Amino acid sequence: MIQKFSLYDLIANLIPGALFLWGVEFLGRFVGWTSPLQFSGDFAESSVLIAMSYVTGVMLQALSYELFEKRSPIQYSNMLPSERWLLPEDEHFSRVYKDRILALIEERFKVSTKPDISGGTKDTDKKCDKMIQKNNELFYLCYTYVDNLSSRPQTFSAKCGSFRCLFLLFCILGLLSTGLGLWNLFAQDAPHHTLWVLPFLCGSLAWLCYRSGNEYGEIFARSVYDLFVADVPKPK
Repeated sequence: MIQKFSLYDLIANLIPGALFLWGVEFLGRFVGWTSPLQFSGDFAESSVLIAMSYVTGVMLQALSYELFEKRSPIQYSNMLPSERWLLPEDEHFSRVYKDRILALIEERFKVSTKPDISGGTKDTDKKCDKMIQKNNELFYLCYTYVDNLSSRPQTFSAKCGSFRCLFLLFCILGLLSTGLGLWNLFAQDAPHHTLWVLPFLCGSLAWLCYRSGNEYGEIFARSVYDLFVADVPKPK
């Protein structure tokens, strides 16, 4: 997603970071580990905790972006909506609406909306990659155009980033709780059976975050295109 530092960016980083630190501290209690960061301290400790939560959230955002949004072995979605919806064979937008978007891009930015594909290129995958690359460039132009028209795209982008980050967070906590449960089961005389609830809980929450992140990603892309089309310049 497109990142822009604002209040939305602060919240999207702070909340997942604080939740992750709290989750690690909670799991650490089962092995007798106490975090040096106290969630019920004085002003100085609270300030450090807020700073650490934000930094942790930024790291989680960066890691989730590398793992689940860029072209990598683990993909958050098969293709970004902003790249997919302008493809000729995609049916999310009607043909008329896609033609309207492309015509407005050519009119407002004086750029070609056709991908740079040589006539001799027969590789279907290379053609598709060129079209996706071109659609991504066109989407960034549209987002830059509507950036100051409404705060809706920023809001949806922040929510998508938050859910993407929370998806990674619950995956990590789920793996940690599973490992801790196995260790507790075989290495302790009195195992904590409640530990086995945590992997299922984290897995369920991760699935919800995955679905919600995809949904808000589509809403974000749709809001950008809708604002771009709806903005009719006033007559001089």
